Amino acid sequence: MVERLLNKTIKTFNSYKANNIVLDATTSEKLLKLFALYDKGLQVFGSTEALNAWLGGRAAGLGGQVPETLLDTITGINIVTEELTRIEYGDIA
Repeated sequence: MVERLLNKTIKTFNSYKANNIVLDATTSEKLLKLFALYDKGLQVFGSTEALNAWLGGRAAGLGGQVPETLLDTITGINIVTEELTRIEYGDIA
């Protein structure tokens, strides 16, 4: 899943690490947003299992879309994060 979301293979990341190559700005931003989304999701759902189940299922607040399918763009990450905030505050309509 990480490879799909970041458009880079694990082999590429290992090569970056071995050669002390810094991630490009877009990949860094996407990673930071994904980390923040995951932290928010853990706060809202209380466990990794519950968060992953929600990410993999259809979300009514997202028009029936599966949240994890939106995570390949920064806009999609923002939309899913906003939905988590709505759930956190009880606005599940």
